[in-house]
Amino acid sequence: MFGFANASAFFSLPNFQNIAYNAAFSGLLAIGLALVISTGGIDLSVGATLFLCSCVTGWMISNGQATGLAIVVGLLVGAGCGVANGTLGGMLALPPVIVTFGSMALFGGIAAGITNQPIPVTFPDSLFTVGSGMVIVVGMLLLGLLGWAVLQ
Repeated sequence: MFGFANASAFFSLPNFQNIAYNAAFSGLLAIGLALVISTGGIDLSVGATLFLCSCVTGWMISNGQATGLAIVVGLLVGAGCGVANGTLGGMLALPPVIVTFGSMALFGGIAAGITNQPIPVTFPDSLFTVGSGMVIVVGMLLLGLLGWAVLQ
């Protein structure tokens, strides 16, 4: 409602860039979850997986590892979590809700174990460059197109 009151500011490029930057993380999670839901499954462990990947990445950076390496390892941890969920559900023929409910507790517990020690919040600027600029928006758009192509 307030956006339409000042239409020149609402319908501006900086405002749409701000919306895209702020929605990119949720969009990335939604793309992956949409692929799971479209096949008739459900994934309750998405938040715990994000928590675990973030904790592993932050822990590596705070212990002196290179930012790029920490990001790659965090992404590999997330991929490993997804493979573990898919393998357990497929090989054991368990309902996805049961598998992901259990992995939600497991991944959240591992992440909580990592954060049991105080981790200083002094991350390098390069980490914020990746997560707050056009890199994340372009990544979300490319993954969205890939997800659309897979579903066709």
